[in-house]
Amino acid sequence: MTVRMYAERHAWTLRDVQVRLRLERDGEPAVVREIHLNGDPDDGQRRRLMAVAGRCPVHRLLSAPPPLTTVQVEQRSSPTTPAPGRFDSSPL
Repeated sequence: MTVRMYAERHAWTLRDVQVRLRLERDGEPAVVREIHLNGDPDDGQRRRLMAVAGRCPVHRLLSAPPPLTTVQVEQRSSPTTPAPGRFDSSPL
């Protein structure tokens, strides 16, 4: 979305942006991001769009993930307790 908006703002020809993430497990696990810029941007525009992709919120989150905190919650005994595998979005 960030890349497409940047291209639109500069009136560059970019029909579509596709991003694919995959997890590589050779040695240290790593997330590999593949970006497909579909359209007719020139080489300079492609370089700029790839730089913009490196500053999008999702890229920043994956590059420096926040700590993961696990909190145990007490199981409710009410009849509204969701079935296993279901999520309850009501406040705790």
